[in-house]
Amino acid sequence: MRIERLLFGSVLLLLVLSVGIAWVVPESEGVGGYPHDEFASMRQGGSGAARHGGILALGWAFGVLTILNFVLLVGFGGRHDGRLGSFGWPLAVAFIAYAGVFSWIIAAYRQYLVDPGGPLVLGFPLPSALMLYVLYPVSMILNVYFAVGFRRWVLTEEDEARYRELVARRRRQQASGQR
Repeated sequence: MRIERLLFGSVLLLLVLSVGIAWVVPESEGVGGYPHDEFASMRQGGSGAARHGGILALGWAFGVLTILNFVLLVGFGGRHDGRLGSFGWPLAVAFIAYAGVFSWIIAAYRQYLVDPGGPLVLGFPLPSALMLYVLYPVSMILNVYFAVGFRRWVLTEEDEARYRELVARRRRQQASGQR
């Protein structure tokens, strides 16, 4: 079995498993909210810590596995001769940065659930500010690596020359009536 299939299959299995576990975890009281005292058409949430506490770690695991899946898929496109070569370190750095910031958001959110009166950062609570101002830019690392290193890591000049030769050979076969 090739390593790509084993890695992708393992991560996919863990993702499905985490969703399956989330599906069967009993709902906490008040997940759907409670009737509002003054407005019948409105519901109020109550304690966020009580609602999310039992499932937050599972959400973190699902998020980190999704990030790992994304990084693996980018890495599969950059493999040559069964190796990542110099593309491995940038992928590892991108994964650590992306998963680290995501973990920081989850930790900040857990704290925010206990103390919602925490600091505002540029007008947002800390978990939201981390998502907007840190996670999005960090997620672009993979895109930049892929775009800047495309010729070196993904489609090398040798790969392109081999592809052009295959296309030319196929066209010659079609022109001569062979299949």
